[in-house]
Amino acid sequence: MNSSATSFTAPDFAIDPNVDPRPQLATALDVARSTVLGVTADQLTHPTPCSDFDVEHLAAHLLAVLVRIAAIGNGNDPMAQSDSYPVEFADWSGAWDEHVDAVNTAWATGARLDEVVHLPWSQETGRVTLLTYLNELSVHTWDLATATGQSPNWDGTVLAYAFAGIRRGLPAEGRRETFEAIFASVPAEVRAMMSFPFAEATDVPASAPLIDQLVAWNGRRPR
Repeated sequence: MNSSATSFTAPDFAIDPNVDPRPQLATALDVARSTVLGVTADQLTHPTPCSDFDVEHLAAHLLAVLVRIAAIGNGNDPMAQSDSYPVEFADWSGAWDEHVDAVNTAWATGARLDEVVHLPWSQETGRVTLLTYLNELSVHTWDLATATGQSPNWDGTVLAYAFAGIRRGLPAEGRRETFEAIFASVPAEVRAMMSFPFAEATDVPASAPLIDQLVAWNGRRPR
């Protein structure tokens, strides 16, 4: 996939504690929406760079990501939500907009930005937690775009914050050991919904577009 992103320098791990990531979240959701709705019916069974999902199932997982983001904003447990929300292809547009509205409503007041969000792999403020979801949204949007031949209009600020967030929480090495320890410490019902989420980081040139650097840190091989 030919990326239209410009090369940016990711912020340092020391993220501004007062950052409000909601504008970047809104932009990431717009980019994801355009990509999801750019899928054609004949592409639903195409494989994606995320080996757990084909195109149709990745779209269902992206909806689940929205449900979890809304759950966090509402003070609920995101891990109590399904990791997949399958919807008939003809209903993708309406379902996506419905869940985006739920995200916007849940985070409208910003009350959760400074509260600690407890996830199996982190205990961070809502601000920092949203940055990790910027990463998930952006990487899965790239997965979907790569599988369907699309070139999203990546936003540099979104990618920079996503990269800062994931580098803060995801080590360059020893990932399997880190996550195996996490898996061992969570309840069985939560562990049943989890799988090893990240391959080791892949190498890209320092001059590579930031979207390529981001997906490479997440274990993908940019194309």
